[in-house]
Amino acid sequence: MDPLEHVLVNLLGATTPDSSYRRFFEEYGITQASELASITENRLATVSYGVLTPSVGDTPATIVRMFLPPAQQDRILKIVKWFLSKGTDVTNETWFELTPEVLEYWQPASAIVAPATPVGSDARSSFVESAAAKFRKTIKNHSVPYPKFSEDRFWVTWNTNIRIKLRIHGVQLVLDPDYLPETADETDTFVEMQNFVFGVFNDILLTPRARGILHKHVDELDAQAVYRDLVASYGKGINAQITATSI
Repeated sequence: MDPLEHVLVNLLGATTPDSSYRRFFEEYGITQASELASITENRLATVSYGVLTPSVGDTPATIVRMFLPPAQQDRILKIVKWFLSKGTDVTNETWFELTPEVLEYWQPASAIVAPATPVGSDARSSFVESAAAKFRKTIKNHSVPYPKFSEDRFWVTWNTNIRIKLRIHGVQLVLDPDYLPETADETDTFVEMQNFVFGVFNDILLTPRARGILHKHVDELDAQAVYRDLVASYGKGINAQITATSI
């Protein structure tokens, strides 16, 4: 058993191929245990993974975007913090020192039990959430079937449908090529939106031209740029077809 399988099976209980942990690691791009150290708390909360819901009757199969529940996010983060606490003199064998029993009772050195805060205005102020945190809570894991874009000729229909679906999810700002966040809160929230929509695009953009546009922006996870380039590419093609037909 390699170190990554040790983490998945023995520490996370991910014994089946369709485990949420395995789907998340695949979406994140984790292929070996050493890459777990790159996981951050922000990424855990914003990276979604696709779940294929089977077709039922006339209803086609759809891909639903899901997030790991907070408890699963916390467990992964604890594993990462444990590994980072071992310093720089680590190897793949270091992962096997972490057992379920060690993980259960281990606490990072920075974990401090803070004194109880009196109930009052000061206490309430500590619970003020950032806009990005509110976005993570309000975005829902319900079934919003995103249409797949598998043939160039269906651009107009697909574009209409995706704009409706993303508006339902409250992330329509990503489709606005001129939108620029101004405040720190707006910037953090827009990053969350970009991550979510890029994950959706990764699942549903299937034509060679659309995949090429997606791959151009994969390093930045820039969904806004992906949609802007899609419109520039396919919009011109559609207009040209309409003009040619009218002539």
